[in-house]
Amino acid sequence: MSLYRKEMPPLNGNKSRMVAQNKALGSVMFMLGMRDFLRDPLDLTSMLHIANLTLEDETPAAPNFLLQSFLRRLWLYHPDARSPCCISMPEQHYASVTCEAPTMDEGIGDELRSAVHPLDLITGAYMSSNSFLRQEITYHMVQSGFAVPLLLPAVWPDVNGTLLLWPFRGTMGVHKGASASSSAASSSSSASSSSLQDFQVKNMAVSRMAMISCVRLGELNVSKSRVLNRVLSGPRKKCAFFVHRDMEGGHLARSISEGMVEVGWNLPLGDPNGDTFSRPLLLANLRGDAAACDRPMSLLSRGSGILVVFFEKLEEADLEKLTYWRSMACHMVLVDTSHIYRDGERETHNRLLRKAVKELELEAGMVVSECRGEEEEIAVHLIEALDRVIPHLHGVNLVDLAGIGSDLCYNLDEDDFCHKAYQESEEVLRGMEDDPAQFKRDQLPLQDKPWKRLAVLYKEQCREDGGGHFNRERLKAEENGILEETKKHVVTPSMRAFIDALTTMHGVKRAYFLNWMKARLDATQWDTVSPPAAAIAQQVVVEQPSEDGVFLGLEHFLREMGLMYELCYHSKSTDSYVIRLPNLGAELLMHGVPLEIYDGDASCVPINWINRVLIELQKKVLLNLRTKVITALGLHNAKNAEVLTTLLGASFLKGSPRHAKGAYVLLVTLPESLRWEMECEMLLVVNTEGLNHPGLPSEAAQNTIHDHELATFVTGLCDILLLNLKAENEAEMRDTRQVAVSALLRNKELEKMPVCQIMSQDEGPDTKALALHMSRVVQVLSVDKTSEDSFTPSSSSSPCLLGPWNNSILYSPLSPECTKVALEIKNLLFATTQKCARSQVTRLPQFMESIHQLWEAIKHGSFPLPFDGDTGVADTFSGVCDKMIAGEQKMESHMQGFLGGVDDRISDMRKQRRNSEDILRTLEDETERETKTQSERIQASLEEHFRRDDIDFQLVSNYKASFRSSVNTYGSQTTTELNKTLESATDVYDLSARIKALQTAIEAALEVKMRALLNDSRENDTCILDSRLESEFASVWNEIPTNLEQKAVESQDIVAKVKQELRSNLRIRVLQKYIDKLEYIGNPGLPDFEVRNDHFGFRSKVKRTLSNDKEEAPKFAAKMINQCGLNVEEKVKRKETYKDKYATELLEVVDKGLHMKDFNANSQFEIDLKVFICNKAALAFLELQNKLIRQMNSKEKFLHDNKEKYMLDFMYHFRKRDQCQKAARTFTNLCLKPAVQGYIQNSLGAAILDDILKKDGQRFNGPRDFHYHVLRDLLAEDSFESFYEFLQSGETYSRKKIHDQLIGYFSGTVMVDDGRDQRKDEIFQKIDKSVQEAAGDDSGREQSNLRQLLASICHSLTTGAGGVTVPQEALVGPLFDINTHREIFIANLRDATEELSQEMDVELRQTRDKVDITPDLLYRLQDELFDRVKGCGEECPFCKAPCDEGDKDHTLHSCLWHRPKGLLSYSVSNSSSLSHSTCSQEVGGDNLFLNKDTAEASVPYKDYHTVYPSWYIKVAEAISPYWVYVLTRFNGRFAQTYQRDPADVPAHWSSVTKEDALASLRQAFYS
Repeated sequence: MSLYRKEMPPLNGNKSRMVAQNKALGSVMFMLGMRDFLRDPLDLTSMLHIANLTLEDETPAAPNFLLQSFLRRLWLYHPDARSPCCISMPEQHYASVTCEAPTMDEGIGDELRSAVHPLDLITGAYMSSNSFLRQEITYHMVQSGFAVPLLLPAVWPDVNGTLLLWPFRGTMGVHKGASASSSAASSSSSASSSSLQDFQVKNMAVSRMAMISCVRLGELNVSKSRVLNRVLSGPRKKCAFFVHRDMEGGHLARSISEGMVEVGWNLPLGDPNGDTFSRPLLLANLRGDAAACDRPMSLLSRGSGILVVFFEKLEEADLEKLTYWRSMACHMVLVDTSHIYRDGERETHNRLLRKAVKELELEAGMVVSECRGEEEEIAVHLIEALDRVIPHLHGVNLVDLAGIGSDLCYNLDEDDFCHKAYQESEEVLRGMEDDPAQFKRDQLPLQDKPWKRLAVLYKEQCREDGGGHFNRERLKAEENGILEETKKHVVTPSMRAFIDALTTMHGVKRAYFLNWMKARLDATQWDTVSPPAAAIAQQVVVEQPSEDGVFLGLEHFLREMGLMYELCYHSKSTDSYVIRLPNLGAELLMHGVPLEIYDGDASCVPINWINRVLIELQKKVLLNLRTKVITALGLHNAKNAEVLTTLLGASFLKGSPRHAKGAYVLLVTLPESLRWEMECEMLLVVNTEGLNHPGLPSEAAQNTIHDHELATFVTGLCDILLLNLKAENEAEMRDTRQVAVSALLRNKELEKMPVCQIMSQDEGPDTKALALHMSRVVQVLSVDKTSEDSFTPSSSSSPCLLGPWNNSILYSPLSPECTKVALEIKNLLFATTQKCARSQVTRLPQFMESIHQLWEAIKHGSFPLPFDGDTGVADTFSGVCDKMIAGEQKMESHMQGFLGGVDDRISDMRKQRRNSEDILRTLEDETERETKTQSERIQASLEEHFRRDDIDFQLVSNYKASFRSSVNTYGSQTTTELNKTLESATDVYDLSARIKALQTAIEAALEVKMRALLNDSRENDTCILDSRLESEFASVWNEIPTNLEQKAVESQDIVAKVKQELRSNLRIRVLQKYIDKLEYIGNPGLPDFEVRNDHFGFRSKVKRTLSNDKEEAPKFAAKMINQCGLNVEEKVKRKETYKDKYATELLEVVDKGLHMKDFNANSQFEIDLKVFICNKAALAFLELQNKLIRQMNSKEKFLHDNKEKYMLDFMYHFRKRDQCQKAARTFTNLCLKPAVQGYIQNSLGAAILDDILKKDGQRFNGPRDFHYHVLRDLLAEDSFESFYEFLQSGETYSRKKIHDQLIGYFSGTVMVDDGRDQRKDEIFQKIDKSVQEAAGDDSGREQSNLRQLLASICHSLTTGAGGVTVPQEALVGPLFDINTHREIFIANLRDATEELSQEMDVELRQTRDKVDITPDLLYRLQDELFDRVKGCGEECPFCKAPCDEGDKDHTLHSCLWHRPKGLLSYSVSNSSSLSHSTCSQEVGGDNLFLNKDTAEASVPYKDYHTVYPSWYIKVAEAISPYWVYVLTRFNGRFAQTYQRDPADVPAHWSSVTKEDALASLRQAFYS
């Protein structure tokens, strides 16, 4: 509860001259702007100011705004609430302090800096707050999933430190009992009634649970807090309970939070997959080195069940501290985080660790080590270690811990006032624990049946139709009897103690008392409420109502106090004790205690009590405070209190399972920055509680009536209705619709229809459908108030706020969407408040009058819809809305399809050379016709629905016009939205067309330049450097042609100029007092102009023309607005930029009209009308200017944004294309050119070969002929060297002779017809065909691997008809190992082949008369001739004579003549003389042979066929005269060459002549 209503001091003020003995505290508090709050702490009323300072999630501009940012974000449940980042860090913040300026956070960006460590910010916030704000901070931190300070470090001049207990008194937690949790994992989830009792809702200050404390000893290489976050998070979520080094600012040194202890909880819900531990646990985290924190360690060691010590390096001195702590702690777990040690250090560390385990007597598994510094692994092992001990731990609560802290001389935050307030609350609640229902009947008797019966009697008397006079007298008599009975009422002991406690003059003690009352009531009664498991999972607390449905709350005591005065007033009592209660109620209301203005249980308004409290309140606040009333309407499970606290900072009672049904009002004073915009100084926030709460079945009908009366009351009372929707099933959706629609219909009939804002808290289909339905209901009922601009299409959805109060898990990850949506709702709410206008300004007296009127209307039943529980009219109305929604959805779907091809339509009309304005006008006309057709279909479906006989439309028929208007509004709004889409699409198309033209010009210019560069590179065979490419690109870029040239548009501050023109006009009109209204100009959210009562002054009343003036003023205003609008629209269409004279012309039009007006209106009317017209004109000209500037800048922006991209693309494509042309030329020169030359040379070779065969055909007729000529030539030459060369290698000698013959052939004049031109054309046709095939085979890819592409071309050339031999060795080089565009390379390759073709033409022309014989051709001819004469190539295995069989396919080889073996160096056996025998002679004798073919084994010659089966050697005794002559002629030379003795030849061999030899040769080969 707040203590004092005071003005919020500026948070950046540091006027205090406090001498900071604690240097760190002084430095940080000075920097954060918190010094003043150390002496005068912030309270809850300050929070109302902070929460509404801004409507945006702004990053703090400087460190002195961090406190308010922390609190504001915390109330909005922002996941980054603890962030210490701000935009700037002024140096003067550090000029007078010794702390260093923080450095920039890595990863945050250049604009954000972390000012302090997040824990310093939290510690500073707690030090700057009083006990009650600390309690709210703690509540929100727990809801946000943040760890909460338990122990604050010492603050000068105190040297002890503070143990916080009070903040936890207001924190509740839900968990499953220890026994139930432990059995959940092993037992199936049975839905038994007894299992519902396993869940417990406990106050976190008094709930007993095992406590685990975690500390560190020395410095760590891992983050202890991050490990603990993993331990608490559980397996299915990752939360940041504790601040760690990787968070924003977490790397900074702590200044004032060193030695602080934070706590968090593990509260299991019986889910084995989601719970980390099966028992509830309290986890404490000490900040700082435990070795330097003696007293905090004593506190934690004594209070903890387990002390977890993290360390990285153990020293001998550390063992003493561990021993000391172990002596106080029940259990201890050591966590070794070491992972890297130098040689020898590991052994020392392990030895000390073993020693520690022994001396500390640690159980098995109580040391976590060997994790190598992995935090995840450490967390897993730590959980396993804790699981071993947790089942054996005893529970402790924070109260016990406070006792230990007191023994250690810690300061406790609960002072004497707190203790006295506790005693007073105990006095009030004495006896309640035994039986709350009986306690309520005994101590709060006025709320029992008499008061409820009085409420019924009031209504029955007012609703009598006059026909029952006797009945009226009976009712009056019964009323008097009850009132007489109440006169005997004596203030009960509990109520007297309650009132006495509130009447204290000390506000702190009163605030403590109220908080104790709430805490004691919750703690006492929560044990009797057992929420079902399924409800817990959704954080929907469904009570099991007792016989009386009682859950006693603080509001019941406050209600009893009001009833004491109300009944005292009726009985005309003058009891001074009771008469002073309204003043007390007003004080409570000012101090943030909600006032109940409607008793929902009795369905009655204690009108006299409310009236008197508001009168007393009026005395205490400034007179004539303007107010606006905001009401939150939602079912009992909509958590209105939490929503209003999040949005406005208002502290309604929250956290109880059930609040007393009723309406409660709270005051919210707006900051100065919002008062002018909101046109009010204070908000009256009304909260509805208990609506549609399930009660006893016997009271269901009566509760339904009370729900409708309550909803009708709060709806009619407010200016702005916040419909807080949450429907988890169809029943809740139906109930909400019936209650809300009925309430709105009733107030519509009384002309008390509020402005509505819809929000939801669930993303389920039921809630979405409900939100859409209610938006249509509100639209129909607000037809006279709703403009097209404020209409919401059916496709939109209401903001969905998923707050942490909807989650049962105490620590769950926060979503940034929660803050974003909360701010969205808040902005919408404040914008709606700003727009809403009543017939009169609301002040407290008018508020009281509204309460009185609504209560009288409810009592008399002055509504067309009765309160008898019949919801037929509401259901009928809702049914029509559903019909309308269905039609709108069909229309939306149809229009989306209708506009699906708008781009194609624009393109088609562009092809017809139609301009943009004509195209847009055509499209808008088509769209308007289509939307009109669809709207008519919806109208027809509604008319058909109204003609149904089975539905009573009697009351709903009054709204037929509203439904039609809503449909028309929807159609108009749809048309407007679609026209905007069309205009945008047309503009985009125009701009894209211009950009495309610009792109075409750019690409064309760059292509010309690129081709020139490529040609330069090709012709000069040079490598063009990047610097030259950049220079060439720049030369093109600076001269790019464009069709976007237009006259430059000067950017003007149009809003400022219009303001200046209006300011001058006001000075002339002597209306300077309204100068502040000029701030509305430039506001796109300014509502439509409306004529208000304050536009008519005293003159209208004196002349009695007020009625006529109210009729004429709106007509005049509409005329002026339309006339000025047409003027502006005409200039905008002509695209005329703003000139000052335009605003002057508009103001002259208005002044002229005002001069000629025939009605009376004051200056307020004139200034509001001028501001509206000028604002509309300024926005129109501003939009035109922005559009023209966008068009003007489109070229420059496009060129600026894309210059680097185009340059890089230009350079990249040049390199690729240059590489392509180089590769193409290289492939052509190295592969294709040799192939072409070879193909052409083949034609010359064929011609030469034919000529040679013609001239010397017999020689090359076959192997035998060629053999004959060789032997003949040898004989003719008669040279030993030739014979010797021939005998050593017949093939070599034969090739040589062929070569010599070719040389001789070419030595003369050769006349041949080679056909080279024809062959050249043929080869290039083949190349073109292969390239074409490669170009067509793209395999669906634009990119191709160059080597594969060229290989395919080569393959096509070599495998086609008349194959071409293409050398492919060059393809293995890196030049061809690239991917390139196939088309580009093919084009380059075709260019290269064309150049090659031209080159070959020139070469052929130059060699037409004389052809040079290339060595390659010579060798090819030699090969071809040798192939004709070489035969099978086999030789005799003994004498090496060639096979003379002419057919190459023969299988048995033979020779005509075998040679004497001595010619090949064979000698006679057992002799050194050469052998003169032949193979033919040997095979007929008995001699043996051996060689490698026989594996060095001797084989008879006659059996040669066993070794050489493919040879046939004919047996012959005689030797050929040819070889006789040769051996005889060169016997000595052979012997000398082989180093043998000459052969012993027969004597008659010497008579063989050369002629004999030649004759035998001729006879052997041709006989």
